[in-house]
Amino acid sequence: MENLKKKCLTILLPYVLWTVLVILFLFVAQSFNFTKQYFANIIIRNFKGIDFIDAFIGKFTSAREYQYPLVFQFWFLRDLFILNLLFSIIKKIVDLCPGGTLILFFVLWISGINIYVVSTAALFFFTLGYYFVRYKMDYKHLDNIKTFDMAVMYMITIVASLFFMEKIAIIPAINIIVGIMFFIKLSYNFIKKNKTYKTLAWLEQYAFWVYATHGIVIAVMIKLSVKIMPMNGGWLLIHYFIVTLLCIFVLIGIGIIFRKIFPRAFSILTGGR
Repeated sequence: MENLKKKCLTILLPYVLWTVLVILFLFVAQSFNFTKQYFANIIIRNFKGIDFIDAFIGKFTSAREYQYPLVFQFWFLRDLFILNLLFSIIKKIVDLCPGGTLILFFVLWISGINIYVVSTAALFFFTLGYYFVRYKMDYKHLDNIKTFDMAVMYMITIVASLFFMEKIAIIPAINIIVGIMFFIKLSYNFIKKNKTYKTLAWLEQYAFWVYATHGIVIAVMIKLSVKIMPMNGGWLLIHYFIVTLLCIFVLIGIGIIFRKIFPRAFSILTGGR
């Protein structure tokens, strides 16, 4: 019960609050001629009761395919909360049949089978987390693999995914898993230096804030940037990185100001992180 209370404060409450704030923001933005052109994809004024429910749970109400909620990047929080509710069941299944369960969930993920309740990717990685706890595994197990060797493996899976993604579903899945391992290994090289670690630890305070707010901000930045930058050739790559980095810097700046003026509100909206 204590764990469920913690998850309600760190996951469910921010999820609900951000969804409400986005609905209100879109409603206001769509009420003025000079802003509604940037937020015309989903018209809040046309919402019916079922649409407001779907905004929170991602259209599960109509038994359609797995879909994102209104704040699309929060699909992860929604699934994480549901999986925490189902953890005791998942734990019993894994304890009963460890190998078979991992294979089953992996097959569900790469096959794209729709299980409606959560995404199969979330189910697989959440369950994989329990395996790490169950078998006392941590990042130190990666010490036996050199960073260069892992980088080569990662590049090979990236190239393989580009050519065989649609034909062999397991390849992009392996690419994701190897990529996770590679970036965990790479991150260790950053935190070994005390000064770098302190900087990253400070930035981490705003990670959830950026994660929560980037959807609308980056959409607006893209619509503005296409009017001033060419959208062809190498410019596309430059455009992608410039808009992304600018979005991060702007949101961190806003987060710093907001946290300083409204520390309590910032804490609630970021789940106390």
